[in-house]
Amino acid sequence: MNNVRMYSFVAVIFTVAITQAAEMGIPIQLRLKSPAGVYPSEAGVMMKLQILSPAGCVLREESFASQTITNGSVSLTIGAGTAAGFDPAISINQVLNNSSVKNGLTCVDAVGAVTGTSQTYSPGPSDSRLVRYTATVLGELIRVDFPLKTVAYAVQSESVGGKAGVDVLVQNSVTQLNQANLESVFASSGNVSNLVSIASTGVAASAVNFSGILSGDISGSQSAVSVNKIKGIAVGNIAPTVGQVLQFDGLQYAPASLSGGAVSSVAGKTGVVVLNTGDITGLSPVVADVTAATNLNTASAIMKRDASGNVSLNSLSSNNISTQNVYIYEGSNTNSVQLKAPTTFSNYALTLPTGLGTNGQLLATDAAGKLSWTSPAGLSNTTVVAGSYGNASQVGSFTVDAQGRLSAAAAVPIAINPSQINASGALVGQALKWNGSAWTASPDSNSGGTVTNVSSANAFLSVASGAAAPVLTLNVGTAANTVAAGNDARINGALQQAAFNGYVVSANCTALESMYWNSVSSMFACQAIGTIPNATTAVNFSGAVAGDISGTQAAVSVDKIKGVPVSAAVPVAGQAWVYDGAQWVATTGFPAFTRAAADQTFSVTGLANATALSFPVVAGKVYKYKFNILSTSASVTTGARFGLTYPAVTTASATANIASGADGTAAVFSGVINSSGDSVMATNTPAIAPAVMFNTVEGVIVPSAAGTVQLQAATEIAASNIVIKAGSFVEVTVLP
Repeated sequence: MNNVRMYSFVAVIFTVAITQAAEMGIPIQLRLKSPAGVYPSEAGVMMKLQILSPAGCVLREESFASQTITNGSVSLTIGAGTAAGFDPAISINQVLNNSSVKNGLTCVDAVGAVTGTSQTYSPGPSDSRLVRYTATVLGELIRVDFPLKTVAYAVQSESVGGKAGVDVLVQNSVTQLNQANLESVFASSGNVSNLVSIASTGVAASAVNFSGILSGDISGSQSAVSVNKIKGIAVGNIAPTVGQVLQFDGLQYAPASLSGGAVSSVAGKTGVVVLNTGDITGLSPVVADVTAATNLNTASAIMKRDASGNVSLNSLSSNNISTQNVYIYEGSNTNSVQLKAPTTFSNYALTLPTGLGTNGQLLATDAAGKLSWTSPAGLSNTTVVAGSYGNASQVGSFTVDAQGRLSAAAAVPIAINPSQINASGALVGQALKWNGSAWTASPDSNSGGTVTNVSSANAFLSVASGAAAPVLTLNVGTAANTVAAGNDARINGALQQAAFNGYVVSANCTALESMYWNSVSSMFACQAIGTIPNATTAVNFSGAVAGDISGTQAAVSVDKIKGVPVSAAVPVAGQAWVYDGAQWVATTGFPAFTRAAADQTFSVTGLANATALSFPVVAGKVYKYKFNILSTSASVTTGARFGLTYPAVTTASATANIASGADGTAAVFSGVINSSGDSVMATNTPAIAPAVMFNTVEGVIVPSAAGTVQLQAATEIAASNIVIKAGSFVEVTVLP
C-alpha cells in the first residue's frame, strides 16, 4: 500500500543544535498504525525523509539505516541522517531560507517519480515546506506527507531583536571569530589604536606589542632576532669573508669560496643570457652540434661513436684504462694479437723491465710482479768434459736441429767418464746402447743409419764422426717392439677393436649422424645429429645434477636462476619473486584479480553471495581489497544493496559507494560496513534504467582466523531485479 492510515500521528518539531554537523537539527516524531489497527514493531528498517518545496522540488533528502519502530513510534532528526538520492547538498538553514534562490533541484510527484531535473526554486516570503516520510515496514511501502510546522523556522529567523541577519555577528570556530576573542582584541586601547592605524594607513602604529622568545628558523626577542636556519637547515656560526657564498655542506649552510673567477658575460651577453645558434658558432674551442661530430682525424671537432659504440682515434693519453680485451695490430691493421686476462684469478700487477735485454735472455719475475731479463742456466750446446771410459779416444759436442736430430761437431781425442756426459752432449765414435732398462755408452758397432727397433737389448743409437745424424723411428701398433696403440692389450683396461665392434649396431654412421649409447639395448647406435633417439622421457642418465638445479633426475630442485639463489621460503597467494640484493625472495604487495564470468540476477531483498567475487584469507595477514561492481536495475525506483561476510577478525572495515542517481552531487550513496553480514543500500538507482552503473566496496581486513571474504548483494524492492554484470572483479593486495 502507498499510504497507511494513522490512528495517531504526531509531528513534534524542535530546534536542536547538532554539534558535529555545525547546523541546526529538526526532530521528527511519528506514530504509525495499520488499517487493521496494528501498531507495527520492526528493527533494521531503512527510512527516508525529504523536505519538499510547494512544487515538490527536493530541498533535502536523508536516509536512516537500521532504524527501529516500536509500537508504531518513529523518532528521527533531520540533519542526523546521510545525504542520499536527490539531495542538493545545501544546509538546513538554506532549505528554510525564503530570501535566497535554490538551484540544481530535482522535482518529484506524489509517488516519488521524477518530474524535472536541474530546476530552480525562488521562494516567496510566506512559502512553507513539506516533509515526506518513506519506509518499507513489514513488507509494505509507506509514504506520508505532512507540512513542516512554524516552530521549525526558528532555525531561519528573519530578525533577532529587531536586527536583520546582516547586522548579527556570526561565530566561526575555524577563524576563531567569537565574542570572547573580539572582547580581547578591543580590551586594550593600544590594540584599538593599531587597528585604526592599519585601517587608515595600512600599517600598525608600531610592532612592539608582543612578548616572548621567537622560535623555529629564528630565535631571540622582537628587538634582537637571529636567523639560525633556512627552511629548517642550520646556518653555521662561522663569519664569512669577502666574496664567499653561503653553501650547503651536507649538514648545514656555511660560508664557502667559489673556485675560479666570476663570469661577467657569456658570448658577449650579460644579465639574463639566452643563447641561440648564432651566438655560439664563433666560440673557441668550437661548440658544435652533436650532428657535427666526426669520426675523422679533424682537429677541434667533437668525436663521435658509430652505431656499435666504437670510437677510432690515433692516440690516447690517460692515467688509467679499464678494458676486457686489448688488440695489438700490425702495420696494415689487418692481423692482431689479443691480450686477455684469465677467467678466474686474483688481481695482480706486472712491472716491465727498464731495458730491452740481450739476445737469448728470458723474462722472469721476482714473485712480486717485477719483471727482469735473465740468462737461462744449462741450456747452451755443451762440450763433454775430459775423463776415461772404455776404449773411447774422442770427445766432442753436438747441436739439435729443428727436426730434433743430433749434429756432431769436431772431435777432440780425450778419455771420458759416463758420469761426465752432459744430457745435451754426445760421444763421437761412441754410441748410446740400450741394455733393456737404460741407455749406456758403448763402442760404436752400428755406426750411422736408422735405428728402427730399440726395445731389445744391444740396440744402438750412434753418431759417427762426420756422418749424417741418424733418425730414430718407431712403428705404432699392437705388436711387440712397437709403440703401444690405444687398443693395445699391453695397456691395462684398453678396449680392443673387436670388442668395441661388438657394441656397435651398425658398422658406420653417415656424415649426418652421430653415435649414442642406448642403455636399453646396451649398444652404440647411430642417430641424426640434433635429435633424441626413440625416447619419450629423459630416462637415460643417472647421478645428481648441479648448477642452478640440484637433486636427481626424478627429483630436480631449482635452487638458482642464472646463478642467483632462490629463497627456500614457501610463497603465499599474491606474492612474487623479488631480488633483495642477495637472493630471490617471495614478497607481498602485488595485487591479484578475480573476475565474474557471467551476469548474476538478484530479485529478493535478502542478501546472497555474488558468484566469483570473493577471496581467501589467512590469519595474521593484512589484506587491502576493492570490489569493482558493474550493475543494472530493473527500475529507476529500485536500489541496490551490497554487503560482506568474512571470518572473525581483529581489525576490519569497508566503505560501499553505490550509484544512486544521475550525474551530480547526489549521484553516489556512501556507507560503512562495520561487521560481517552488514550491508549498505542506496535507493532509486539508476537514474535511467537499464543504464550500467559502477559501484565499489573496498576496505582493509586483518583476520584472526582463515576463511573467505565474500561480496553479497540484494535488491531494494522484491521482484524488481538488480544485475551484477560479467566483468565485475575484485582486486586484492597482501601487504608486506
